[in-house]
Amino acid sequence: MNKTYQLNQILYGPPGTGKTYSVVRKALEIIEGNASDDRSKFKEYVEKGQIKFITFHQSYGYEEFVEGIKAKTKNDNVSYRIKDGAFKRICKRANGDKMPLKEVKEELTEDDFKKLYENYVDKLPLFSNNTYGKILETPTDKQPFYLYKNNQSSISIKPQNSNDPKTISCDKLIKDIFHNDSYGMPSYEPVIIQDILSQEYESYKTNHINKNYILIIDEINRGNISKIFGELITLIEPSKRLGADDEIMVELPYSKEKFGVPSNLYIIGTMNTADRSIALMDTALRRRFEFVEMMPEYDNLNRINIENINIGKMLKMINERIEYLYDRDHTIGHAYFMSLKDSADISELASIFKNKILPLLQEYFYDDWEKIRLVLGDNGFIKEKGKDRKLLVMDGKEYETDKIFYEIKFEAFKEPENYIKIYE
Repeated sequence: MNKTYQLNQILYGPPGTGKTYSVVRKALEIIEGNASDDRSKFKEYVEKGQIKFITFHQSYGYEEFVEGIKAKTKNDNVSYRIKDGAFKRICKRANGDKMPLKEVKEELTEDDFKKLYENYVDKLPLFSNNTYGKILETPTDKQPFYLYKNNQSSISIKPQNSNDPKTISCDKLIKDIFHNDSYGMPSYEPVIIQDILSQEYESYKTNHINKNYILIIDEINRGNISKIFGELITLIEPSKRLGADDEIMVELPYSKEKFGVPSNLYIIGTMNTADRSIALMDTALRRRFEFVEMMPEYDNLNRINIENINIGKMLKMINERIEYLYDRDHTIGHAYFMSLKDSADISELASIFKNKILPLLQEYFYDDWEKIRLVLGDNGFIKEKGKDRKLLVMDGKEYETDKIFYEIKFEAFKEPENYIKIYE
């Protein structure tokens, strides 16, 4: 029995709780049927176009996500064309939509084209004087020419009024499409490319609509959802997808194309709750996504022991104090410490605190050092700084101030007992 997965989900939680790590596992599980941490496989699916990874930010808009008008300059001439965005491209790919030649570079991979080419060549006859090959016409003067199978990696081209066949390889056609190579034989190459795409389209489409596709949106809460999704926010609902009972298609504003979201496209978002509370999320988005909370985990950290410091207990105590002084959305994730092993020494732990944990606490508490001291259990990392009275004298009188200055005692990071003080 096949496991079913949520089409739309958002992994949310404080920083360092493994959201991006979990996205990789979820994406591979949806595609392959079982969870895996294999980054090389993930990268392979990204290169194939089966997984698309994007990041939302304040300037990200509908034009980058769905479609927009882009300017193109050539020889001081400016032209404008409609360009598909990341979401529209992966939807078309998942749906196996036929693509014009100018979009092949964006939609197909080189491996995809190579497979189409091999299927195409298999159907061609071997060259002989007694057989006619597949007949095509040159684009300008409509002169017929024949195609024959030379070998698995090349095609023989025979003009109708010539007995001298020419040869074109798969590698050359790939250079034409993906590397902007100039046509060596402009009367033949573009015609052959278009015919390969046309003839092999159905098998290409069948191959793609039977696969699951993943769109990963990192930092989904940092974008303006209404601006980015526009009218398509309704189309991502499972009941409104292509093939569903309540299927909906809309006319896109620039291209005027009819557009729908296929049911084999999964959308996974990540959200850092320290950046923006889930309560402030766009309500339209909240209704259409399943939210999966990811909080700090301590079990694996409890197994790490450095100089008798229990890393799990230490982080748990820090987080309990943060939750009391601030909120649970700003706790610190276990991923910050997962690089530590039992063989690690105190210098590695000190580096994590100096370069990651302390700056994070400064950001959370707006440099309120008194609260940061409380979070760390007044363990000696932060001390009151003595006043230099010479700086506070004017006209022979000392200026009185109740302001307390603090300084970081970096040498204290080298002492194991100072970490133990956090939780004991």
